[in-house]
Amino acid sequence: MVVACVCYVGRESEPLCFRVYGDSEEIPMQFAAYAALDVIDEQRTLQDASLYAYAAPTGLKILVGLSLKAPLHEQELRAFFKRLHRLYADAVSNPFFLDTIETPRFLFQLDAIVQYYSTRLEVS
Repeated sequence: MVVACVCYVGRESEPLCFRVYGDSEEIPMQFAAYAALDVIDEQRTLQDASLYAYAAPTGLKILVGLSLKAPLHEQELRAFFKRLHRLYADAVSNPFFLDTIETPRFLFQLDAIVQYYSTRLEVS
């Protein structure tokens, strides 16, 4: 699997959702994600995962850890971030939105998006 983790971070750098995929360990991925907040415009490499960040004008930040074995397909990465941002926007626009985005429906849709893009992010 290419996608190792997805992390949604709020305006005040508070974690909104953190999800690990494949055989990646959660604690090192959390550490790498939070370390990347300080240098959100740069790509950081920690062990076998590269972290990429998306910052929205609203203050939302989305971090994605990728374990790549081939060159990255940048257009697919942009589309992946747009889908993740749209998923978040849909969740918080729900009139029944509570305090967390980590609902079963949100996580199901997040998993489906990750599954879809896992095979498309690497250049063949």
